[in-house]
Amino acid sequence: MALLALLVIPACQIPRHAEPDRISHREDLIHPPPRRASVDHAMQPIPDEAFKAARLGMDWLMTHRNENGSWASPYPAAVSALALSAALRDERMSETGFPLYWENTIQYLLSRQKKDGTFSRAAAAEWPYEHALVTKALADALLIYADSIPELRQAVKRGIRRILDGQQPAGGWHYGYATGRNRSTPLTVVQMDALFSALQQGMYEDEIQAALHRAADDLARMQRDGSGRYGYLYRGVGQPVMNGYALYGLQLAGWGLSHSARRGWMDALHATPSWPETLQWPLFAAYYNHRATYHHGGLPWRQWEAHVYRELLAGQSEEGAWTAPFRERALGPAYATALSLLMIHTAAHSSPLLSHYVQAPPGPLYRIGGADPTSFILASTLIESDDGFLLDVFLTDLLHQVERVHVEGAPRVWFQHLSEAATHHMEHETPQPLPREIRNELNRLFSVPARHAAVWDHAPPWAIAFLVWGKALEDMERDFNDMLEHQLGIRLPPGQRSESIVPPSTYADAFAALTHEQGLQLLQHALALYRELPLILDHLADAWCAGDEEQLTAWTERLLGDDPATLAVFDRIARPLRAHLTEAVLERLTGGETALFVLPAWHLYGDEGVMEQLRAHGLELERVP
Repeated sequence: MALLALLVIPACQIPRHAEPDRISHREDLIHPPPRRASVDHAMQPIPDEAFKAARLGMDWLMTHRNENGSWASPYPAAVSALALSAALRDERMSETGFPLYWENTIQYLLSRQKKDGTFSRAAAAEWPYEHALVTKALADALLIYADSIPELRQAVKRGIRRILDGQQPAGGWHYGYATGRNRSTPLTVVQMDALFSALQQGMYEDEIQAALHRAADDLARMQRDGSGRYGYLYRGVGQPVMNGYALYGLQLAGWGLSHSARRGWMDALHATPSWPETLQWPLFAAYYNHRATYHHGGLPWRQWEAHVYRELLAGQSEEGAWTAPFRERALGPAYATALSLLMIHTAAHSSPLLSHYVQAPPGPLYRIGGADPTSFILASTLIESDDGFLLDVFLTDLLHQVERVHVEGAPRVWFQHLSEAATHHMEHETPQPLPREIRNELNRLFSVPARHAAVWDHAPPWAIAFLVWGKALEDMERDFNDMLEHQLGIRLPPGQRSESIVPPSTYADAFAALTHEQGLQLLQHALALYRELPLILDHLADAWCAGDEEQLTAWTERLLGDDPATLAVFDRIARPLRAHLTEAVLERLTGGETALFVLPAWHLYGDEGVMEQLRAHGLELERVP
């Protein structure tokens, strides 16, 4: 029975990722590299202390600069470039004299450029980091210094040319700009960052866009299948510290809503430590994670934002400097101070948002007219999967606007009741043999030796049907922890939780009441649906993303099949449940609180769906644009 319980759990879940022969949503969700845009989602106001800390930190940097415009470090050009990047985002850049001060640093960086376009003169293999950081800083500086330093643009173009020429055929970059198959995730993203800045200046547009897409494809290939975590040098070794780098790189290429990014965010929320623990990583990794979460917004930013100001402010010395974690201590305080300033300035909105979001909420949301106060209905089709990040920013804000969140029920409790009902059947009912062809198909599907095939005769056919559905979705690496109640729970405001409006034994009672023949019909449908299920769920996801109610209905019907006997079984289960859901919604609409009802699409749509039943009670359901 343990096997039954294990495989029943994923049966109501959405697949984690699409295989190559199925719809991957790639064409719909990967865009050209984004242009810089204004912030288009709500943020908390930046504390005044953060602005004061930024001013103090910049003053420290300016008083500790060498006469030639550099800062002391084993990698002086890289640290000087980070300091320049921080200064370019300082509010004083518009003040008289402040831009003139930084021309000395720009001239120092320009003097480092060699004949081949390279800005770094370090002998270490890490010099591509330094080259990319300098190139990015100078590209950003063109916004202010293009006229006063005419040689700046040509120097940036030569630096970008070196990065483009150093890209490997597979899309990544490696230490020393080495060719071959070895590559580095952080190094790749730093090169992408420089290319993106040059793209904003109109340089090599076609080449850079192609390079960014190749690099994003390389990052996605470095993602571990099981966890969604990204590798450092190889795909098979996923490391939490790599998530921020890779996710920001995907954003730079316009892949911020790609399937790879959504899987990566799901892993990052579970695996990425909060800010204090993150400082055990390199500060450089924390910086890129900071940028990725800021540009994504929604839940990742809310979780990160809760720590960033407190820890940054607590880590600043009285003089204004910051100290890097022990792994980077040798790079000097100017390095840590510049990165800390860049994080504060990013949070202060001086770093423009990489806009990847459609303006309207993806998937249909309905406002229930006639209810007082106004309430909403949302289909749960994607929320419980990594595709839920398609609506993360919108959903997180919506959950903070309503007073109550109602769901169909708690799946964990349902599965317990289903398992108990199946166990009761096996203990009290006489085994009935299954048809030989069904036995043989189950043996092949679950690798059961023929001599043990009689095991199928002991479980009720409806429970075996759940096994088949569970096996199909388990093959897609669906994580039970990402169920609807969990995904809502981590986005809800503190102290709020979702509430079930369906008794926990509803499904168990409905399935346990099926006769052997009805259960057998359900099992045959499950076996017939096994290979088609991933395709159907992908189409449902596409229809949901497009807000296409007609296709949502059509693919829901495809999920249920067109066999009259099977439809009669589903109807026996669904009809009373839909009636109960309708009555529960009506009852809660009179509670005097703004409510959000998150219900499965297969209960909402169709002639006898919940929405039609609500309309029959005189309520208006208006699509929220």
